[in-house]
Amino acid sequence: MKQKIPTPVAYLRRKYLNLKGVRKRQVPRMAWEITSEDLIELWNMCKNTDGNVKIKVFQETLMKAGMDEDQTKRLIDRWENNNVIKLNIDGTYKRI
Repeated sequence: MKQKIPTPVAYLRRKYLNLKGVRKRQVPRMAWEITSEDLIELWNMCKNTDGNVKIKVFQETLMKAGMDEDQTKRLIDRWENNNVIKLNIDGTYKRI
């Protein structure tokens, strides 16, 4: 079964709208405006039922959120080196 790729733009839009529907600030368009909390939420959006993430799905989600391919690779490498994520036997990743 093919995993559905979540839409991060909808998540970011909801985050930056207040309860009355007036924007608190512009929806971030650039990758450097995406906070670490946003990255964790996007990671959680990509989880399967076991709590594991296919890295390709996560990369595509980050690119939809405004990061380019090089930035996504650097982020994933940094997370691996800092033991934020761990590679499983089946090729998926899990947050530690």
